Amino acid sequence: MPVQRTSELIEVAWSGPHDPADVEALNGALDFGLIAIYGSHPIFGSDALLYVDEAREHPFGARMRRVEPWTRHLPSAPSVYLGRLGGPDSPTTEQWRDAIDRAYRLVTFFHAPPWNSRGLDHHGVLGRPTTVLNVGRRHRLAMEVSTAWDESTWDPKGTLWRPYGPTEGVDPVQGVEPAGR
Repeated sequence: MPVQRTSELIEVAWSGPHDPADVEALNGALDFGLIAIYGSHPIFGSDALLYVDEAREHPFGARMRRVEPWTRHLPSAPSVYLGRLGGPDSPTTEQWRDAIDRAYRLVTFFHAPPWNSRGLDHHGVLGRPTTVLNVGRRHRLAMEVSTAWDESTWDPKGTLWRPYGPTEGVDPVQGVEPAGR
């Protein structure tokens, strides 16, 4: 029996780079989502992803003011990218908050920015197959992150996963028959 797989899609449209001072002024009704801060790092070099934050309870401006003191000690000015969640359907407030949380967890887990400490050991999106698509000016973020690894049936000691190939025209000893035989 085939394994059924479904995944919820969360789309994050990124814009940037933005100046941190400009971000501090963003306090409108649509100024929520994810924040990615890039700058110099002694190990990862210049223009490295340093931190991912979620603007879920407070808008981008308030979140940026909280983080801004950390950026003062960087050798060069940071650049900020903003990710707004969207799509064809308007979710409830609770669904929207949950989507921001899951997008934050997956983006942080898979990119492991050095200034983040929460959520690096496991993404925490359990039992909720989720795919996050990063679209627009996403800079160095992966186009897609997901819980697909958690859904995999591969297990070196298991019996559910097995390799497969063509089902017709195959000699089990010789392999695939040459064309024209």
